[in-house]
Amino acid sequence: MRGQTANLIFNSMNIKSICLHLLPITLTLSLVGICVAAQNNAVAQHTIESIQATPAPGAATFGNIAVSGVTRNFVYAVSGYPAPAAGRPLVIHLHGDGGNMGLSEAWKSAVLNDDNGAVLLSAQGRNNIPAAAAIDGSGWRFRMDESGQPYDDVDFINQLIIKATANTALLGMAIDPNKIYAVGESRGAGFAYYLYADPRTRNKVKAIVPLSGTFYCDGNVAGNAPAAGSDITCGEVSEFGFWTPKPTLFTAPGVTRPPHILDIHGQLPPNGSELEDTAPPALDQDYASSTWAGWGDAAGCYTVLVSSQTEKTLPGTVGGKVVKSYAYSQAQGQLATRCAGLDLTFYIAQGGGHVPGGFEPTAWCYLSTVGGRPSSSACPAQHGSATATATATATPTRTPMGNATATATSTPTTTPRAGATATTTATPGPTPTGLTPRAYMPALVQE
Repeated sequence: MRGQTANLIFNSMNIKSICLHLLPITLTLSLVGICVAAQNNAVAQHTIESIQATPAPGAATFGNIAVSGVTRNFVYAVSGYPAPAAGRPLVIHLHGDGGNMGLSEAWKSAVLNDDNGAVLLSAQGRNNIPAAAAIDGSGWRFRMDESGQPYDDVDFINQLIIKATANTALLGMAIDPNKIYAVGESRGAGFAYYLYADPRTRNKVKAIVPLSGTFYCDGNVAGNAPAAGSDITCGEVSEFGFWTPKPTLFTAPGVTRPPHILDIHGQLPPNGSELEDTAPPALDQDYASSTWAGWGDAAGCYTVLVSSQTEKTLPGTVGGKVVKSYAYSQAQGQLATRCAGLDLTFYIAQGGGHVPGGFEPTAWCYLSTVGGRPSSSACPAQHGSATATATATATPTRTPMGNATATATSTPTTTPRAGATATTTATPGPTPTGLTPRAYMPALVQE
């Protein structure tokens, strides 16, 4: 349907039958958008619980739930492999600003082609709800203090997870509550971080892979106090006088899930085109990674900076790009030693641009190792050790954050674009054994 005019006429009587007839086909975003728009205009509303049957393997199936009186939509596909005894893993995909829910062939090929038997679900952001889009236009709003409001995105995903894991009615199958994962692109990547930190969802999501996003709290500082409209559930004024994520998001007694995060970015200009407001952490600069530091602080890592001495280069390319990885150091005097207590690694695609392509197998390979079996299709058949590149750097001293941190934690002014659809497919290989996520990460996907 891309580039063509869709000559379909929908009405309130035939919308359900037409969309449900068409959606088992692999859909373009255009056709999904037509069905969504038509459903929103239909007189008769329904919930997927009342009509859902077990979908065909790999087919795209449309669903919705009502949250605070608003219909929120999603589309999903199921692996053809048998369901595990505890239920199927669920991978929630979050699109970027200006995007739409959709299941690309690259994501389906990566997530659905192994015996984990996963479900891939793409959620529809608020930019596709006219009344919500009129508020700020973003695909997902970065707020934690909207609980109970009509367009609260955290509530949407929270209710989606609750309903999907409570029984088989929502998706037509059992979902393993211990294998809920999130992947996001651009604005969706930033929102994946929010789901991982918000008290409503942080213990429900096992691991995340944000592609070109960062974690920050909406708000700023006016006279060392939160300015009007600040997200006071997420942020606070730090000891250095800057708005920053609250430490309690990462260390509260109710946090029972250890963090598992693979954070993927393109390279910054001049050799890449990553956006400044979703950029990777600057290396060897004091407090240039402060928006990610909460998880590292909770794990006892040295988070003043991300040291170039932790650099490793993946043995193969991803999406045709060389990929280098970085992490927090173990301690101030051990800048070349990656922190052992935190499964958080930054992957930087050299020249990859904003939302670099080809990382779908990488994402699922990583997620499948967290609480499950490494994917036999997305993970590489052979995995050598990554090569470490040591770079001399001075040991930093702890000083007030200054302007660098103010830039890192401020609300972005540039709207990230939606991620491009990748076409890379997974390469089959044997299932690795005896590997933890941290041990396996340096050699994820090779081409």
